[in-house]
Amino acid sequence: MTSSSGFTSGRDWVYEELTANKMFNHVTYDPNLQISWSLAQIAGPSQTTTVGTTSNPTYVTFQAVQRNNADPNLNAPAGWKMLRTFADIGCKAGMADVAMSKDGVSLAVLGAFSLLDIATWDSKPMVYYKTWDFKGANPAFTSSAGLIKGLDGDCTSFARLLIDVLRAQGIENNDDVYAMQAKKDQVNLVGADPTMAWSEDRWMFIKQWQAVPRGSQILAGYKWTDASNNVPPWGLIPGAGPNSYQYTWSPAYNEVTKIKDQIASQNNDNPQAIFMLHIIDKLQIGGKDYYYDPSYGESYSGMQDFDNRAVGFYAVAIGPQALAGGVIYNVVMAIEQNPGNVLQRIMEQGALQLHDY
Repeated sequence: MTSSSGFTSGRDWVYEELTANKMFNHVTYDPNLQISWSLAQIAGPSQTTTVGTTSNPTYVTFQAVQRNNADPNLNAPAGWKMLRTFADIGCKAGMADVAMSKDGVSLAVLGAFSLLDIATWDSKPMVYYKTWDFKGANPAFTSSAGLIKGLDGDCTSFARLLIDVLRAQGIENNDDVYAMQAKKDQVNLVGADPTMAWSEDRWMFIKQWQAVPRGSQILAGYKWTDASNNVPPWGLIPGAGPNSYQYTWSPAYNEVTKIKDQIASQNNDNPQAIFMLHIIDKLQIGGKDYYYDPSYGESYSGMQDFDNRAVGFYAVAIGPQALAGGVIYNVVMAIEQNPGNVLQRIMEQGALQLHDY
C-alpha cells in the first residue's frame, strides 16, 4: 500500500488516495483495518524490525479522483477536497454486490440516495428543507460542505452532494447539474385590479397536492386560488415543535392543499413543496443520459418525464391583491393543473452550471 497524495484537517477530511490494488477487489469500507508495520534494511545484512500495528477506518474507492483528463469537465474542480462523508456514502452503498464498473458503482450510489436516509459519516441525517427558509445562493444551504455541516439543504446542495459522492469514487459526468424552471406565462387578470403587482413567473407544486372540485378563477385558465397574508406563505405548526411547517392559506382561499406527509424526500416527509426552479443531476449511465433527483430519490427519463410525474400544479403569484369582499392578501397564487410541456432548462452557462462549482 502506497500513499500518492494526502491532506487532512481535523476529523472531516480523509487521505487521498491510497493505492491498494492487491488488498481489495471491490469498493468497501472497513471500520477497523489493521496493518502491521515493519522496517526492512535494504543495504547490508538483511534485517527486519517490527514497529507496531495501526488500526484505522478505511475507505476503498472505485478509482482515483479524476484530475488529469484533457477535458476539464471530466476532472474534479481545482481545489476540490475529499470530505469523509463523500467517501462514506459511496463506500457503504452495497458495493460488494455490484459490478466493479463505472455504471455499477454509479447505480449503487443512486440506490443509497433512493433510500431517502442520507447521513454524514457519523450518522447525522442530512435533511431536505429541514427549515422552510428561502435558501437562495447561501453556501450554508446550497453546497455539499454546507449541507454536511448544517444538515439542512435544498435541491442544489443535494444535487451537488451526489456529484461529490460519485467524484470521490473517481466518477465524473460532463454537464451534470440540471436546473429546470417553468416557462413564463402571458396571463390575463379576470376581474382583478390590474395595478396590483403580479408576475409572469410560474411556480411548480411538487406532488402530492389536492384541489377542491370548483375553485375561484382570478386569472384566465387558472381554476383555483390560494391566498395568504404571510410572506412567505408558510409558518410553524402551532404546538408541533421546531421544524414542523405548514402553508398558511386563508380559509377563504385554500383551494389547492398540500397532502401532509405524502411527499417523501431526504429524511423529511413534510418538505417545502412550491418552487420557481428545481435542480437535479444529469448523469451518463449505460451509454445514455440518466436524470436523477437526489432530493426525492427518483429517476427520470428526462425533463418532460419529471414534469409529468413530479409536478401536480403550476401557479402565478400575484400580490398584494384585493379579492372577494375587498380583502387584500399579500400573497395570491392563481393555480392551474399541470398542462404538460411547461418546464425548460435554465442557466446552462450560469452560476449553477457547468460542473465546476
